[in-house]
Amino acid sequence: MNNYIKKQIETNKNINLLFKGLSDIVKINEDFKDNLLELKKKNIEISDQVLNDTIKNTLERIYEINQFINIDENGIAKLNKLYRNTYRMVNENNFNIILEKHFKNLSSIISNYYPERYKIKLHDIEKIGSVVNEQYSFNFQLKLFDFSINELNEPIIDIGCGSKAEFVRMLQLQGKDAFGIDRIINSETEKIIQTSWFDYHLFPESWGTIYSNMSFSNHFIYALKNDEKQISKYLQKYQELLKALRNNGKFIYAPSLPEVEAALDTNQYEIKQIQMNSIISITKIKKIAI
Repeated sequence: MNNYIKKQIETNKNINLLFKGLSDIVKINEDFKDNLLELKKKNIEISDQVLNDTIKNTLERIYEINQFINIDENGIAKLNKLYRNTYRMVNENNFNIILEKHFKNLSSIISNYYPERYKIKLHDIEKIGSVVNEQYSFNFQLKLFDFSINELNEPIIDIGCGSKAEFVRMLQLQGKDAFGIDRIINSETEKIIQTSWFDYHLFPESWGTIYSNMSFSNHFIYALKNDEKQISKYLQKYQELLKALRNNGKFIYAPSLPEVEAALDTNQYEIKQIQMNSIISITKIKKIAI
């Protein structure tokens, strides 16, 4: 079933789900349709695993289009309900009608996560591309951030580690107590977890190193420029990350957040910015032992 779902998503990979005439541009993959109707004829209920895989595939495509969207637990619950209801209602006689309603409801759920001015612009765009989010190699990141793995106090957590979590897995191979979180993970483990940084709580004084390359602070900057509703959430999470550091622990990230960093208490934190080029700088914040 999952292969058919992927075919259906691939069929519509370039359409803009916020387009005003969405029902006119959606295409149905025939293999997907035949397989779905065959399951319905046999009265086979959709499994939780298939449902979760469907939502995961949908989210992957959404994030490929716009990495700055963050579908929270409430949105995922709505997607779960939508897909389950669509499957229960669809049959050979009403297939096109139900699928048209499905995509309209899908559009409605996703639109809630776009700033109003972006929704207006996207309303008239039929097709949309995608953005390739590069997952930087382990050695490149060590060189970029100018540290050796021996400098990283344990335990270590990579916030926004990427679907492959390469940096975390390489640290683990080096014997480090390393964890990673991301909203899409190809292969979850006990220490590499699929979740968003808003949903994952970091307890006070629990981490030796918090690391985030082109993820958390990049999204924070986007919120500062484009989405006022999200700014307070990012400020709260930023404070949570700092409080989660142990004495002498470090929060290392790129790009820097100069305005936010300027407001930090220098009696509690040692702040170092490293300018990599005319655009990107790296920040290393060390919690001063009391």
